[in-house]
Amino acid sequence: MQLDTFAIMVLMLLGFMALFVTILGIWYWKVGRKLIQ
Repeated sequence: MQLDTFAIMVLMLLGFMALFVTILGIWYWKVGRKLIQ
């Protein structure tokens, strides 16, 4: 049960990191496009 909890925590952390990177990438793309224009 301890291993399952650790695996769930790792999966949640990876999912949160992926979501954060995606949001940051979209925001950076929009801001960068505005600055270029």
